[in-house]
Amino acid sequence: MQIFDCTDNDMRREGLSAALGAILAEELVVFPTDTGYALGGDAFSGSVARRIRSIKGMERTAPLQVLISDRSVLGGVASASDDAMALADAFWPGPLTLITPSQPTVNWEIGGHPKLVQVRVPKHDVGQELLGVSGPLVVSAARNHGSSIIHAADDVTDLAHHVVVFLDSGFITPSLSTIVDCSAGEVAVLRKGPISVGQIVDVLGYMPGVLADLQ
Repeated sequence: MQIFDCTDNDMRREGLSAALGAILAEELVVFPTDTGYALGGDAFSGSVARRIRSIKGMERTAPLQVLISDRSVLGGVASASDDAMALADAFWPGPLTLITPSQPTVNWEIGGHPKLVQVRVPKHDVGQELLGVSGPLVVSAARNHGSSIIHAADDVTDLAHHVVVFLDSGFITPSLSTIVDCSAGEVAVLRKGPISVGQIVDVLGYMPGVLADLQ
C-alpha cells in the first residue's frame, strides 16, 4: 500500500494520480471525506463491492454508499425527486445521504434494495478532487472486520493488505451523516446527524416522516 501525504501539493497530485490508476484497475483505495476515511473503488464494479463487504465482514446484500463529486452527477446515477434535488442543493457537499431510485440504466452491485441508491457528495477537498476524476465510488467506512474505524494512516494495520493507495489528510474524527429517504412520496429521516430535522423542514416546507426511535 502506498501512502501519500495530501497536505503536500506535489504528493497530493501524485497520490490522486495513483488512486485514479488503482480505481481504474478495480483496486481499493482509502481517501478522506468530511465524515471520516472511506474505503472505496469503482461504483460500477461488482468485484469491488464484493471485496469491500468481504473485508468488513458484511452480509452479501448489505447496502453500500455511493459518493459523487457534485450535485450535477446525481442525475446520471439516480432518478431524484424534486424534494431530493432541493435537499441536495441546500446541503451538498456535506453530511447528508439521500436514498433515491437508481437510474434504470445503471448496472451495479451496491446492495440494499436493487432499485435504490444511497448517494452523497462529501465536503472534503481531496475527496471531491478524487471523485471529480474517478466518477462515482462505492464506499464504506474504512476499517477491517473486527477493527476500529480508521482515524489516520497509522491505524491502517491489516487493511493495508487490501488497499493499493491511502490518501492521507491527517487525523479525521469519524462521524455520521443524516440519512433521508426520498425514494417514494414524502421524505423520511432514517438517521439523524449534523443536518437537523428542522433544517430539512426549512427546505421542504413540510415535516418529513421520522422513525419512531429517532423522535
